[in-house]
Amino acid sequence: MKVKQIVHLRVYRGRELTYNKNGNITTENWIVKEVYGIPEWHLTLKMLRPNGFCEVAVEKVTQMQEDGRYVEVHDFSKIAAEVAEAFMLPEEKLSPEKQRIADLEKTVADMQAMLKGTYVEPKASASKSDEMEALQAEYQKLSGKTAHHLWKAERLKAEIDVLKESK
Repeated sequence: MKVKQIVHLRVYRGRELTYNKNGNITTENWIVKEVYGIPEWHLTLKMLRPNGFCEVAVEKVTQMQEDGRYVEVHDFSKIAAEVAEAFMLPEEKLSPEKQRIADLEKTVADMQAMLKGTYVEPKASASKSDEMEALQAEYQKLSGKTAHHLWKAERLKAEIDVLKESK
């Protein structure tokens, strides 16, 4: 006999979650119970976004025992991952024109943030910081001093070259 699992999904209707002043969710929501793995389960996952749900979460999973009782399953991470994957929007490839519009909109938003004083510089990639750490370590090894915290990679390379030539 196949084990029957009942998945309890909490679904939230609307465009986005809304909260009251205490931080509690006020968006209309309810529990949907589906039997895992049957065609209705797959159809439910497929239709979450088209039916206007902005968020979905697996509340709990119960499993039917031999004696007909249901017990709660404690590890339902596989099911939760499946629900999250089904709920994610597929990344669409933008046409060159739409990509240009998106880039321009981001630039405008960044400029507005600069005017408001809330602009945050994008972080350098991990390879840049690794490169900077390596350059700072080399500078410290050659000079016995720590590099100035505002020096960029070009300045560090120049200082290291000067130190190498003088030795």
